[in-house]
Amino acid sequence: MDWRVFFIAFISVFLAELGDKTELMVLSLSSRSQKMWPVFWGAVLALVTATFLAVVFGRVLQKYLPPSFLRYFAAFVFLVLALIFLFKKG
Repeated sequence: MDWRVFFIAFISVFLAELGDKTELMVLSLSSRSQKMWPVFWGAVLALVTATFLAVVFGRVLQKYLPPSFLRYFAAFVFLVLALIFLFKKG
C-alpha cells in the first residue's frame, strides 16, 4: 500500500468533511433517535459507498481524460456551485 497516498486521502477527506452538511445531519439524527450506533453505521456505510463510487468513476474517467482536465472541471463545478449559493435568494 502507498501510505503517502493513503494519508493524503485521509487528511483531505477528513478536513473537507468537518462541519459540512453531512456531519450536521448525522448530529441531528443522532440527537433525535437517541441511538448512536445505528446512526454511526448508517453514516459510515453511506460515506464508504459514495467514496467507492467516486473512486471507481474517477478510475474510469482517468482512462479517457487527462488529469489536468479533471482538476479544471472540478474547479469549474465548485466555482459554479459557489456562485449559485452566493446569489441564491431565500
